[in-house]
Amino acid sequence: MTSAWQDHISPGDIVTFRFPIRKATDGEQPKPRPCLVIEVEEWAGKQFALLAYGTSSPRKANSGYEVHALQPEDYTRFGLDRPTRFIGKRTIMVALDNPSFDSFRKTCSPVLGRLSGQPAERLLHVRARIQADRDMARATMLRLLLVPTGAPYPFSRKPFPMIKLFLRLRATLLSNPNLTHRGQVGAIKDGKSAGGLSFGYVIPVDPLTGLRKVGELVIDEDQALIIRRIFQAFADGTSPRAIAHQLNEEGVPAPRGGGWKVNTIYGNAGKGTGILNNELYIGQRVWNRLRYKKNPETDRRNARHRASEILGELIEGITIRHDAALGATLEIEGKLLEMLKKQSPPKRRAMYRTLVR
Repeated sequence: MTSAWQDHISPGDIVTFRFPIRKATDGEQPKPRPCLVIEVEEWAGKQFALLAYGTSSPRKANSGYEVHALQPEDYTRFGLDRPTRFIGKRTIMVALDNPSFDSFRKTCSPVLGRLSGQPAERLLHVRARIQADRDMARATMLRLLLVPTGAPYPFSRKPFPMIKLFLRLRATLLSNPNLTHRGQVGAIKDGKSAGGLSFGYVIPVDPLTGLRKVGELVIDEDQALIIRRIFQAFADGTSPRAIAHQLNEEGVPAPRGGGWKVNTIYGNAGKGTGILNNELYIGQRVWNRLRYKKNPETDRRNARHRASEILGELIEGITIRHDAALGATLEIEGKLLEMLKKQSPPKRRAMYRTLVR
């Protein structure tokens, strides 16, 4: 990288920076250490970088906000000489012309290297969490500044209670679902899963760090056997009620514990709910099909369609059933719907319509 490294720096670069010491003694100066660039922003025409603290200490604190380069093939490729953890909970925002950047004589640049592979993917999740925290803090400050005029706080001289701050933060989160939705859209575009965990899958665990690989899915073979059994029984003509009864008789565990119900198996074809309608079992991930809004009177969630914003893609390695099974299922469901339409009695006309005429 040239001497004008400020023009090319971006999230994922590793730089040497004299990160401030938390409890420095008299005369103690911070030493140069590798730091990870989390964000690069421009304020008032000046470039700033959000740096994450880098350390070789093997502590496990703040694991949800960390990016690891622990394997020799990783940290040597990134320009490091030892296993390093970058802590996203310990960051600092500095200008790119800050003298604490420690540049090398040969390159006139403090950049050591750049993340790639699994650590780079992990950085995306850490950046999303940090951005969500910043959005929540910004929204909380706006709510505090826009308190109704008659409120006794925070404009009074009394100290603002932390419990009230927590309640206001919780209210902000509940009233701003777009914060969560924006992060889910980013996960889907990265090829990750942003919805709930469907029956038949588990979230894998990284053997090196012990952390769950959020957004990835692996087939649970024990649950997959139950799913294949349900589809085969339904294709053979067994009703969902009979399938649920048979599974309960045998003591087969249901997705959420307890007993099997008809809705768990049959669900709603229009909403894509139920085991028989889950397109994830054929490798087709469909997300953002529905949006849920709570009714303040009944405190129950109501589902609404998002037909114009549905995101779908084919995912390899998560197929439990085949297209033939799906075709047989849809054909049987179509026949059942036609049969129910023929058997259902005609609807009665409302009395007020006759009176109006």
